[in-house]
Amino acid sequence: MASFWEIAAKGSLGKLDLQVGLRELAKASPFPSLDVTLEDTIAMYTLPHIHHDPFDRMILAQASRRGLTLVTADPQMLRYDVSVLVA
Repeated sequence: MASFWEIAAKGSLGKLDLQVGLRELAKASPFPSLDVTLEDTIAMYTLPHIHHDPFDRMILAQASRRGLTLVTADPQMLRYDVSVLVA
């Protein structure tokens, strides 16, 4: 959900031109949806302050807590102790 939260925020600010609605985008995504939990928030709070974007920090916390591989092109995310597939 953190990724869709960021997409919605950027779309509403005019920083991202969405060709489809968020619901359609979510349905077309091959990735499962992860709810943001209190444990995710605590994990985000304890992350080193290498990356300062709150959305990306939540995604990092969720991947770390769940042992997931993060797909990203953001070089800042590579500096965390989380499995990454560079896109």
